[in-house]
Amino acid sequence: MTQSRDPVTPALRAALRGTTGVVLASTTVNLLMLNGSIYMMQIYDRVLVSRSPSTLVTLSALVFGLFAVQGVLDALRQRLMVRIADGFAEMLRGPAHAAAMRLAASGATRAAAAPEQDVERVRTVLAGAGPTALVDLPFAVLFMALIFAIHPALGATALGGGVVLILLPVLSGRLSRAAADAALRGTAQRVGEAETHRRNAESARVMGFVGRLRDRSLAAAAAASAAELTVADVGGAFAATARTVRMALQSALLGLGAWLAIHDAVSSGAFLACSALVGRALAPVDLAIAHWRGFGEARAALRRLRDGLRAPDDARTRLPTPVARLAVEGLSVTPPGLARPVVAGVDFALEAGDVLAVVGPSGAGKSSLARALVGAWPAATGAVRLDGARLDQWDAEDLGRHIGWVAQSVGFFDGTIAENIARMDPAAPAEAVIAAARAAGIHEMILRTPQGYDTRIGDAQGPLSTGQRQRLALARALYGEPFLLVLDEANSNLDAAGEAALVRAIAAARARGAIVVVVTHRTNLISAANRILVVEDGAVKAFGPRDEVVRLPTPAVRAA
Repeated sequence: MTQSRDPVTPALRAALRGTTGVVLASTTVNLLMLNGSIYMMQIYDRVLVSRSPSTLVTLSALVFGLFAVQGVLDALRQRLMVRIADGFAEMLRGPAHAAAMRLAASGATRAAAAPEQDVERVRTVLAGAGPTALVDLPFAVLFMALIFAIHPALGATALGGGVVLILLPVLSGRLSRAAADAALRGTAQRVGEAETHRRNAESARVMGFVGRLRDRSLAAAAAASAAELTVADVGGAFAATARTVRMALQSALLGLGAWLAIHDAVSSGAFLACSALVGRALAPVDLAIAHWRGFGEARAALRRLRDGLRAPDDARTRLPTPVARLAVEGLSVTPPGLARPVVAGVDFALEAGDVLAVVGPSGAGKSSLARALVGAWPAATGAVRLDGARLDQWDAEDLGRHIGWVAQSVGFFDGTIAENIARMDPAAPAEAVIAAARAAGIHEMILRTPQGYDTRIGDAQGPLSTGQRQRLALARALYGEPFLLVLDEANSNLDAAGEAALVRAIAAARARGAIVVVVTHRTNLISAANRILVVEDGAVKAFGPRDEVVRLPTPAVRAA
């Protein structure tokens, strides 16, 4: 059975190990925070009684020296938390990027960025003041115990106020949880729609429905804003209540302490110190309340990361380079998000040097079949095999070296032309890059770009036309002379010269023993094939040598 890796647990364990220094620093900082209360008690109960300047100077020098040490340690623990947060994020950024790529490849484009956003969300919370407040919370018990030691009535009052302050954020979270989830979903939807609108802005403007897109975007924004306002209103109300309770509690302790001092139950210095102690005891509670929403978002992000980053263990025995055969056995393909297969029961086999033309009407399932042949979409049933090995038996990176793929929608990555041809390999030999460009017939075209092979391109159109980008995608597919070359409408935007170059590239790949699968409607590419596969309504209607299939009374072949 294939095991799955959980990268989140090791990252959390590493973060927890790193907090040892934070706990030690926090222990010292919290003990040093007794300075103010002790100093206050000594001033009222010793210095003012003795009227000794030397005692005042000595106490002040000692206390302010300890305050300096406290400040240094406080800054140190925050620096440690920032580095712990960065270490946590560093361990998960790679798996999060891989998960994002899996989501995008499966068609879940709106959710694709979510894993990386969740990692950064947790990192931001870890690097903030919230975690140190949680570390400080246990010391509130120490401060409460000291208040009880001064007088039980003061301790009971402080404890009651502290319990109320702790319950407030819990209640706030419960009341605003549904609205917070709705706000998060609404924000994600709004971001996804905005990206879709930007990507298709030209079509919307030309066909005159920009206004309707704006109305949809505003409606989505209004729904998300309403949920966010609910969260903000609930949180704001409870935060204001917490501040009021804290100020009232300190005043209550001051008044109760004065009452006790009048009756000689406590000294004046003691009850004033008690007011300072309760402020220190409740400070981490206040911080925790202020960061409560962040804690909730981080907890939800961790839960999503545990589910989203859990991937099958991709460790595979390295298989030999395929050189002989592609076999498709009872293949059915179900696109992401659909329940029924669009291609079913496909069986055929190709040998080294075969060129297969896949033809059929639009919507017949040709592109879905092409995606399954390269492993972009998994087989619902059946298998695709290279030299007898199923695609899922290969290491993903290793398999990619043996496959060249040109999709209908051509996309590139931020980098130079050379880097994109070399599939972003920083160690790619320049000779191999130029060889791929020559095989695609675009070497001279690249030299005419502003910086030649060093011209930067990206997913936007940039300095290349649609046809040039399609030919560049062919060069990327040919890089490294892969064994299996799958071209999905790779000539849809090519002129006559570009199509002639494509035919030459197919012939060269066939001559070196590669298997080429071409999804096409044009007779030029069919003439370059030695086998034809006819697909209609998701099923194979014909397969065999080109000259035999073209004589069959198949509408798809006649149309091509």
